[in-house]
Amino acid sequence: GSFDSEAVYRTVSVTTAYAPAVWALTAQAVLTRFFQAVDRRDIPVRAGFWSVSINIVLDFALVFPFQETGLAMATTTACLVQTCLLLAYVPKVLGRPFTALVRHAWPLLMASAACGILACLAIHAIDNSAVALLLAVVCGSAVYAGVLGAIMGRKKLKELLKG
Repeated sequence: GSFDSEAVYRTVSVTTAYAPAVWALTAQAVLTRFFQAVDRRDIPVRAGFWSVSINIVLDFALVFPFQETGLAMATTTACLVQTCLLLAYVPKVLGRPFTALVRHAWPLLMASAACGILACLAIHAIDNSAVALLLAVVCGSAVYAGVLGAIMGRKKLKELLKG
């Protein structure tokens, strides 16, 4: 089992299919805690039910034509649906627009987009090898941290990384 160009291509395909879900997974963690804090645990449970249901259907629909990339696309789609459902309930729970949430979420979205774009460009600019994949991951991660740092500021980024 060597990691040949076919393995690199398949890994890049799966990673690319998962990339759009990065911001949504981050938002889900925040939104779930929000609903727990306002004693509305039922909302994330219902959104999770729909997400799992959609994921199962899409897994069966996409796995045969697209193999492991189809599974990643199904998971990403279900994750995005779940996040949208959670976002749709925020104004109903707050009783007002959720501009503060959007203000804090957009840096993550921008950093995720920049990371994904750079990783795709890097992997296609260099030959399909394990070294190219590693370089794409390192460059993408650096851009993600850089964009977040530029938008949020160094102090807030350090606080975020501390947990």
